[in-house]
Amino acid sequence: MFNLLNEQFKQPSFFFQPLESQLDLSNRYVQLSKGIHWNSLCEGISKFYVEDKGRSSLSFRLMIGLTIVKYIDNLSDDRTIQLYKENPYVQYFCGGIEFTNKAPCSNAMLSIFRRKIGPEGCKFIMRESIRILGDMAKETSVICDTTAHIKNITFPTDIKLLVKICIRCQKLAKKYGIKLKNTFKKQIKELLKIIRFEKSNKKKKVVKAAKKRIWTIAGILVRELRRKFSSEQLIENNKDFGIYEKVLKQTSSKNNFYQNANIEFKELNNAIDICKKNLEKNNVKLTNEEEEKIKNNQENFNNAKGRGKRKQTETALKTLRSICKSMVRKLEKKSSNKELLKKDDEIVKIKNMLKEKKDTRIYSLHEPEVGCITKGKAGVKHEYGSKASIVVTKNSGVIVGAADFARNPNDSTTLKDSIDSVRENTGNTPQDCYVDRGYRGAQEKNSEINVHIPSSPTGDMTDEEKSEARVNFGRRSSVEPIIAHLKSDHRLNRNYLEGRIGDKNNLLLACSAYNFKKWIINQSDKDKESAA
Repeated sequence: MFNLLNEQFKQPSFFFQPLESQLDLSNRYVQLSKGIHWNSLCEGISKFYVEDKGRSSLSFRLMIGLTIVKYIDNLSDDRTIQLYKENPYVQYFCGGIEFTNKAPCSNAMLSIFRRKIGPEGCKFIMRESIRILGDMAKETSVICDTTAHIKNITFPTDIKLLVKICIRCQKLAKKYGIKLKNTFKKQIKELLKIIRFEKSNKKKKVVKAAKKRIWTIAGILVRELRRKFSSEQLIENNKDFGIYEKVLKQTSSKNNFYQNANIEFKELNNAIDICKKNLEKNNVKLTNEEEEKIKNNQENFNNAKGRGKRKQTETALKTLRSICKSMVRKLEKKSSNKELLKKDDEIVKIKNMLKEKKDTRIYSLHEPEVGCITKGKAGVKHEYGSKASIVVTKNSGVIVGAADFARNPNDSTTLKDSIDSVRENTGNTPQDCYVDRGYRGAQEKNSEINVHIPSSPTGDMTDEEKSEARVNFGRRSSVEPIIAHLKSDHRLNRNYLEGRIGDKNNLLLACSAYNFKKWIINQSDKDKESAA
């Protein structure tokens, strides 16, 4: 059984006055409670619950009200429950009719509720926050920008990850009653003491040996547990062991780098040979300069690899990759049968190989989907989490769309999903979208809307067009303080919610809290004007 609103409190008490008669009706929570369409919101959330199974749920208005209060006031789950006990206005907002000093639910119930409704349920709250603002959210021009949605993890280092793997393996052995040949507990402690002096020039060799030893210990423990686990235990912990093995591969940096470099070098040489043959068939020959460039880079690679020079090997591979790309482009332009070329398996494989490799490193064991994001900030070079895209109306500054992306995709690829979220929330497709230079190439992928990217004025433009463009792109920067408010006031700065569902929930709830707060401010301004 589930309960949409607080039906158990609808009958007023004989001995006490109703809560509404004791409150100041100009309070922000009282006004917001009257502005929200609770029935439609609760009906939307009820789709994620089953009526016949389990015990009767708490009222949806209570749970939705607590989540909105949490994000408007930037509170933790525990502090939100305490505020409910202390504040009658919050109780009224959450559907209470009488004042109570008891907690409505435990802290865990709020996290269970968020997990149960998921991103689809949070979208209902987001749509309500857009609907309440009325005509302000119906603009045809929008501004879009991305920001780093930082996850609550420590700064990732290889040694941290390896030590955590060792600790987890020791715990798993204790849990299943497996006797390890050696737990290495004392040895790991001693090695970590040595690694503290990483920056001193005198102990570089000792520190290097200690790091290598921790890596070997982690590998020994993982392999031993794999051998001694039963088939059922392996199936139960298969996902975790997959993560551990990935970490072990990525942390063995030196040997692993040169192995991968050799493989890539062979693949690029084969690709260049195939492209040469196909170009000769089409009566196209490489110039002497191009052939010399290929030979020089091949020699540079072999020399650098032999001496252990990592940067030179990387540059040699980079230039060979760019040469291969230019050869593929030549083939596409000058081939007589372009349709056959598209179906050719060898050239399709080369194209797939030349595509940019995504960052697949693991930065956290409990959050393996976290990516490294570089936004060019002076203070913080790298941030770890996901990428959040936010769409705001141009003049009124209402958040009409939001989308969260795993790891660090290019901004131009995020615009399509961001515009789709606007269409889903408002039912309208915006005509103009103003973005920064990071969105280059987005117009080709989004033909439905006009994507405006700042550029230097051309000679054909009139003075009026130049001034209009200047004003529009000046207005584009208004999204930056909105993102700052989301981070400082509405819990977007550090995400404490688990997994990809937590990333999406946190973003949508933060954006809806910003819209609700905007409505409250507008309402108070109207009241002041009417009073004056």
